[in-house]
Amino acid sequence: MNHQLLYDTNLINVIICTYNLEPEYVSKKVHQYFISINKKINLILVSNNIIKQNKTSDKYVLLIGSNSNLDISSYYEGLLYCKANKIDHFFTIVCNDNIFVKHEFSFSFKSIIKYQKLFSNFTIPSIVGYRSYYTSVCLVNPWSYSPNFLPTYFFALNNYGISYFIKLYDSTLAISASKMKNDFIFTQKLVPFNLLNLIYAHLNFTDSPFSWHGKKKYSTDNNLIQKKMNCVFFEHYISGLFNTNGAIIYLNTSKKYILTQFIRDLINRVLNKKLL
Repeated sequence: MNHQLLYDTNLINVIICTYNLEPEYVSKKVHQYFISINKKINLILVSNNIIKQNKTSDKYVLLIGSNSNLDISSYYEGLLYCKANKIDHFFTIVCNDNIFVKHEFSFSFKSIIKYQKLFSNFTIPSIVGYRSYYTSVCLVNPWSYSPNFLPTYFFALNNYGISYFIKLYDSTLAISASKMKNDFIFTQKLVPFNLLNLIYAHLNFTDSPFSWHGKKKYSTDNNLIQKKMNCVFFEHYISGLFNTNGAIIYLNTSKKYILTQFIRDLINRVLNKKLL
């Protein structure tokens, strides 16, 4: 049985990129949480792992992700689905399945849902998520000159934010895909020099203290590295342009919140050690 979309204006869209976890497992965790807080959701799972693309369910929509740009392309495809089905005006949470493994997901969901009503009043592209800092190589965002950026493993958008995210993807990574050249934005020198060096330190340079941990976990051929480079670029790109042309709200702005999040995430990692 296929999932039937809901059109209650008070509900929440939840788009999750699944790769490491089974869609059925993710669905169960998400539905249990939202039932506990008496909230209705449209759950859209975008599976980038061909091995774990199990049958559809009446609990969620399952999209087969292109994996053309890892998590970012799955977010894009999920957001396009929302627009096509005219549910893009709802508050939309977007994340990957690491939120259930490396983080205490219910803490993050509870934190972000608080902004649902506020976002419904905003008439500019708006995004809410966690704050991270530029600490080396590139010390400010090249587009906004902010010392902060928003990691894309977990965030939420209002309706204007959905349209803006799609627009930014269409003008950059979608062009790469259409030209069958994953390195298009880099060969065309669309990446500012300071950010380019940060990306290289993260993914390309050998013996870098900033190397991506995934190099040890995955088979890192050149194609995967280029996809990851695209994702890192886009993360900083949307952070900068949402900041200058819309609104960014950060969840982790107090010392108490940061400490609480750290402790809860640490406990969750210990409990889910087998999934790491």
